[in-house]
Amino acid sequence: VSVLATEGALEINQACVAGGCFPGDAAGFPVTIVNQGNYVLTSNLTLDDTNLTAIQVDSDNVLIDMKGFGIFGENVCTGAQDDCKASGGGAGVESLPTRRNITVRDGLIRGMGFAGINIGEQSTVENVVTEHSWRVGIFVRAGSTVRNANSNFNGFLGMEAHESRLV
Repeated sequence: VSVLATEGALEINQACVAGGCFPGDAAGFPVTIVNQGNYVLTSNLTLDDTNLTAIQVDSDNVLIDMKGFGIFGENVCTGAQDDCKASGGGAGVESLPTRRNITVRDGLIRGMGFAGINIGEQSTVENVVTEHSWRVGIFVRAGSTVRNANSNFNGFLGMEAHESRLV
């Protein structure tokens, strides 16, 4: 069942994952966004497998406002290269490289199997902290901007930004 947040955005929370959060999203992880628009976390999301992705973006023109909530996986890294509890294919927020204009803001992503955030071109990451991802905390592609973000204790890279701006 689709629930609207106060500002008209579709809600994503741990409770809705079991049955699908909105049309186009099947039960379980990942929460799949198939339509452009605004989405808001209204609780933390917790994953128990480093191969799972929390939010899969399959549309252009998507805003994900984490509203200070977090996405938490099981991975723990020391910050030394390739020194993590586990590797896997999962991400906190992910899209195909060809997706455009995705914004992720105002939250914490910790303990992913591959990347905290792995999104496409002309996208924005702002006011986000990513930690303890096996490969990279934040990965953005051409024309993107990463602003006021921190990335700590990842297995290989804090941030990977191709033809993008880190401000």
